[in-house]
Amino acid sequence: MNRCLVYLAGTQGTKADARSLTMRDADQMMVDMPEPEDLSVQILKQIREELVGTNRRVDALRAEATEQVESLRTQVTQRLDHLAQGQVRIATEVSGLRGEVSGLRGEVSGLRGEVQDLRADVTRQADRLENAIKTGGAVIRDLRDRVQRLEQHTGLDPV
Repeated sequence: MNRCLVYLAGTQGTKADARSLTMRDADQMMVDMPEPEDLSVQILKQIREELVGTNRRVDALRAEATEQVESLRTQVTQRLDHLAQGQVRIATEVSGLRGEVSGLRGEVSGLRGEVQDLRADVTRQADRLENAIKTGGAVIRDLRDRVQRLEQHTGLDPV
């Protein structure tokens, strides 16, 4: 009967309305109203069904995310392998270039020595040429003088 009165109070009924109910009316209302226990069980069943659906969606999302993560891992691994191969090629080239640069440095150093030797030779040759010109000039003057005296002595016409 309390359940029936509470029900009536929730449906804008007055206490007088509740008092005027016959027992048969109260029984009829009790039959129509689900028991609170049954209602709780129904609500819990609905919540459980919704949770099962939510869990299925979460599992599907987890599987999809796992698949995407594995795909990304594969791509990253491939790119890292490609980069590592590139780094090995670069390191090999750099090592070869270092050897070539070292060899070129040795050649340049040797060429510097040769250039210094050639400069010294050119300086010596220039000095010798200068001396030859000075000496040659004196010799030529001396020869001219002799030829001139011979021409005068022999009576030949000068050339």
